[in-house]
Amino acid sequence: MLDLNELQFLAQIVDSMEMTIEDLEKAYENNNGADFQNSKKALLDFQGKISNILKSSETK
Repeated sequence: MLDLNELQFLAQIVDSMEMTIEDLEKAYENNNGADFQNSKKALLDFQGKISNILKSSETK
């Protein structure tokens, strides 16, 4: 089970993801490949962090 610190960290990640999705959409609309790739990379990083938290909570 997740502890309070992990839940708070997940909430922060979700907030950051929402902002990054907005950046991704703007980059797509402006046909800005570099910004699009940076946003995509950030989202994949967030996904990895979430996955690691969930995996570590399974072993508790």
